[in-house]
Amino acid sequence: DLKTFNFQVTAPSTAGTYPFDWKMVEEGQEWFGSSSTATVSVLAPVNNAQVVAVSAASSMVTGKPYTVSVTLQNTGTTTWSAGAKYKLGSQNPQDNYLWLGGVNRVNLASAVAPGQQYQFTFQVTAPAVGSYTMQWKMVQEDIAWFGATSSSAITVTPPPPAPTISVSRSGLVAGQNFTMTWSTSNAVSVTRVC
Repeated sequence: DLKTFNFQVTAPSTAGTYPFDWKMVEEGQEWFGSSSTATVSVLAPVNNAQVVAVSAASSMVTGKPYTVSVTLQNTGTTTWSAGAKYKLGSQNPQDNYLWLGGVNRVNLASAVAPGQQYQFTFQVTAPAVGSYTMQWKMVQEDIAWFGATSSSAITVTPPPPAPTISVSRSGLVAGQNFTMTWSTSNAVSVTRVC
C-alpha cells in the first residue's frame, strides 16, 4: 500500500541550507525503511518596494494644504504589517519634517502582502518659498529603509497679494442719481451692495 503524509512545517528563523529527512518509525520499537532525503534552502525575508504612481501638485502656495498620494507595490517576500512597524517615511533629507508639520511618517492602514499594491494618501502643507524635490520611501522601523524612492519636483510660491478695492462717488444729492466708480486689484470676485 502507498501512504502520502501531508503536514505543515515552519521554516527555521535563520537563513541557510538544511537537511530535510524523514523516516518511518514504530514508536517504542524501531525505525525502519529508507529515509526520504532532501535539502531545503531557507531564504532571509526580503523587504522591497516599487513606486507605481505619485500624485502631487507641481506648484504650491506656501502654507496651504495639498493632498498627495504615493502608490507602492510590495515586491519583497515580507508582508508589510499595519501599525508601528512598516511606514512611508520622508526623504531628501531623510526623516525631514518639511511636509507633514512635525511628523515624518505616514502609517499603513492595512497589511500589504507580497505582490499587492498600497496607496498612501495624505495631506502636506507647502513649506517656505523655493524649489523642492519631495521624496518618500518605505521603512521598517528600527530595521532599515528599503525599496525605490518616490520623487516629485515642486515649486512653492508666495501667496498672492491681498486684494484691494477703491471706491469713488460724486454729486451726492438727496433724491438724485449719482455716479459711483470702483476698481480692484488681485481680487477673484467682487460684490457690491448699495
